[in-house]
Amino acid sequence: MKYQRAISYLVFSFLLTTGSVLAWGFVWQGSKELHTVMEVTATLLALFIAVIGLVRFYSKKNNISLFIGTGFLGAPFLDGYHTVVTSSFFAEYGITIRRQKVCSACT
Repeated sequence: MKYQRAISYLVFSFLLTTGSVLAWGFVWQGSKELHTVMEVTATLLALFIAVIGLVRFYSKKNNISLFIGTGFLGAPFLDGYHTVVTSSFFAEYGITIRRQKVCSACT
């Protein structure tokens, strides 16, 4: 089909817009635990993308894959550090940043 990509973009945009309108009235309630779960998910996802990018580089010798893989290899370290310092679990062991506002979700 000639316009399959354009149609899929339009359908995806419509679904996102509809979801946004439906979720407009919901009250968002965040917590430290939810923030930690989202940070762990972001860390693991970035690590997975880094591994895929580096494996693709070593199999196809494509420099773009190397740049993407190494870029996403650094992101999990930053996300993982942020996860540990803002987690309520590690706060019991003194592994936290005190007297600083680390992020807006952690207050």
